[in-house]
Amino acid sequence: MSRNLTERQVGPLFGVRFSTARRVICRLSPLLALERDPHRRCG
Repeated sequence: MSRNLTERQVGPLFGVRFSTARRVICRLSPLLALERDPHRRCG
């Protein structure tokens, strides 16, 4: 079973704010070869 978490769900999971979780995801996604949403901009 696969579960995809949104940035809003990842933040509380690690005890950080949504914006912090988003920055971490944007920074690590190229290193982890995660698929990025073409409609969402990082930065």
